[in-house]
Amino acid sequence: NNAGGALVLANTASSEIVQATQLTSGGTKILPSNIAEETSIVFRVQGGIPPAASRHHVKFKSDGSISISNTTVNISIGDLKHAQHFLKLRPGGKIYSFEIPKWMDDFIEAEKIPQFGAKDNLKSSKLYPQEVDITTPGRSYQLPPVWAKWLEETAINGTGKITE
Repeated sequence: NNAGGALVLANTASSEIVQATQLTSGGTKILPSNIAEETSIVFRVQGGIPPAASRHHVKFKSDGSISISNTTVNISIGDLKHAQHFLKLRPGGKIYSFEIPKWMDDFIEAEKIPQFGAKDNLKSSKLYPQEVDITTPGRSYQLPPVWAKWLEETAINGTGKITE
């Protein structure tokens, strides 16, 4: 995040620069009234009964902001089916969901590398999202810490939901 208030991300796959400029007022994102921002929904299954529990890396704060741990985070985007599949494997768990701008979803999809063979990939598996669980429904990713931070920075405040 730079001093001008714009989040700038380099798309190394196509050598493009993706820029999303958003003015903020008291932490609330403001877009011109004639622009409806297209969004995608992020899902993460958390909690449950050990040993099948998942750590709580996504938190929804009382002010509506979204906090994501500075660690590797597994998520799915766009389709609830993947989260529902993993919820069945995590008895007592819950599905945390929130929205991000569609351009961020597109950026994750464009930069992903397959998890299988990631260590041998020319793109570092520690710097790029990995496509995981390809035999399960939906699109799922393992995001390295820097991508988890970008996800937190682009999460749309007030969209957080928890379902069982």
